[in-house]
Amino acid sequence: MTRTRSTLRMLIATGSLVVMGAALGITADRMLHGRGDARMSQLRAIQEDPVGAIDRVVRLRPEQRERVASVLAARQSMIDEAWHDVHNHLLATLDTVVNEIAAALDPAQAAAFRAHFEEIHGTPARPLH
Repeated sequence: MTRTRSTLRMLIATGSLVVMGAALGITADRMLHGRGDARMSQLRAIQEDPVGAIDRVVRLRPEQRERVASVLAARQSMIDEAWHDVHNHLLATLDTVVNEIAAALDPAQAAAFRAHFEEIHGTPARPLH
């Protein structure tokens, strides 16, 4: 009974990792390679010309355009830092999950699991932003 529970827990943990990895991989792929739906195109447009993207939605007056550009310029470092923090937290979380799963496996299984994970996600991790 204990072995069955242990096996079930390992399968659930592995399944969770696969789902998280798939979600991360798809999101990163779409962001990095420009594939995806119209929403991804909008995100790219915002990254390339944030003031222009806002202008297309609300039709800024010239003085508003200057103010919006000033706000974005002043806060861009905060936005970049937030993306950096989220990315680092995600990588640390994935690293923890991989290590915990590998600890539940014998050495050959752990090596195969890590190799498979790296094949899917790459190593070292590519920055998302």
